[in-house]
Amino acid sequence: LWILTRLRVASNLRPVRPSCALKAFAGTVRVTPLKKNHRLGRWVPFFKINNLIKFGCCKFQNQILGEFSELVCLYYASTDTVYGEGSKNKKFVETDPYASVNLYGRHKALAEQICLTRGFNVVRFPFIFGPSLVGGRPHFFDNIKADLEAGKTVEMFSDSYRSTLSFNQCAYYLVALIEKFGACPEKIVNIAGDDVMSKFDAAIALADKYGLDKSLIKPVSITQNTGIFKAKRAASGTLDNSKLKSLLHIKEIHLEV
Repeated sequence: LWILTRLRVASNLRPVRPSCALKAFAGTVRVTPLKKNHRLGRWVPFFKINNLIKFGCCKFQNQILGEFSELVCLYYASTDTVYGEGSKNKKFVETDPYASVNLYGRHKALAEQICLTRGFNVVRFPFIFGPSLVGGRPHFFDNIKADLEAGKTVEMFSDSYRSTLSFNQCAYYLVALIEKFGACPEKIVNIAGDDVMSKFDAAIALADKYGLDKSLIKPVSITQNTGIFKAKRAASGTLDNSKLKSLLHIKEIHLEV
């Protein structure tokens, strides 16, 4: 549904009275089209805080969150894009300042602040690599797998590093936080893996999992292929997950393809 009026949004929100909203305001708009059209956004399944920011409705932002005043907790699903440019050797901690390199990340950061100001929680996800959980909408993972199965060459960045996890893992750790704490006392938590992985590493893990030909995966450099992206992107952004592991009493977290 495209956003047409405040009345339509409010009328659809009022019947929803959960005690806890799980990933209710996750942003799904891609970086490149967002730069082209700042007003781009969809309401799926709840009205997203990111959209409120893109439409510049500051007063309306509080009105929408006011509709959730009975919530015990709400977790805003953010990403590593809020940190900006990182490196292989420096993992971002939750207290690091905002330094996004693109509009998408700045919208995420602003949405975080809106939620935090209301006393809600924020989780920051890494690069998520795994099979799509939405029928008919293949993910990056599915496209790579299909190409390898078809014997096609796949080029993957070997110098772009993230703390990669799968969709299932990200969901599992978020649910674990909610089940243990409700509203977690730590208001910002990185949900990420221990391993510093390039996208080339992730593709190799996929090939190993499904017994596919790893020689079809060719390493390329992101620093030499900046023209691929129309909007600027951070080459690397690894996350420190010490807080997550401490909260859930976990020793290690590794990508499960």
